[in-house]
Amino acid sequence: MFSELLEDECPFLLFKGKGENKKWQRRKKCVHQRITSRVQMLRKANPDMEETAIPVELVTCSGSGLDQHISPAAAKYQVTRIAKANNMSEEKVGAIIEKCTDSRFLGVFGEKTVNVLKVNLMLDGIL
Repeated sequence: MFSELLEDECPFLLFKGKGENKKWQRRKKCVHQRITSRVQMLRKANPDMEETAIPVELVTCSGSGLDQHISPAAAKYQVTRIAKANNMSEEKVGAIIEKCTDSRFLGVFGEKTVNVLKVNLMLDGIL
């Protein structure tokens, strides 16, 4: 029953067995539709960024969808929209993003990340 529910939601899992090729084709089509729809949604929400490449993490999603960190590129992509929504200058929003950007672990491991929760709290004047 659980695997049937997953298949209806277009999972990214592959189930071995008869008809595997058709299942993969159906999943591939579903993934393409989801990505296309997310790109359209992001373009609509950020009209000032029409020719700018969308950071891949804004189009894809994590396993849980609850990540509180994004890349600096993903944050910068949204600066204009965030500034307008909060009646702030883009410079002020950029400064908040910089304050909420964490460096690499031990200066070497991983990538810089922006703590979205901190950004939102600072935008609301709570921090």
